[in-house]
Amino acid sequence: MYPSVRYHATEEPRTVNNPEEDEALGEGWASSPADHGIETAPGATPDPAIAANRPAEPEPVAEPKLSAKARKMLRPQ
Repeated sequence: MYPSVRYHATEEPRTVNNPEEDEALGEGWASSPADHGIETAPGATPDPAIAANRPAEPEPVAEPKLSAKARKMLRPQ
């Protein structure tokens, strides 16, 4: 049914008005953000199939270790 919104994992959503526009988007577009593992209702019970496609959380970045002299230089005057 058109018009319809299409979602991509890295692009902004797009509205398509007919099958030709839908086809012209190419690969990677879906009719729901959930197809890309994008959570739109944080309070909802997660769907395990969607969670399985979610990218892993990035590793935390360690804070750089500063020398005592460098820490002193960063203190507010």
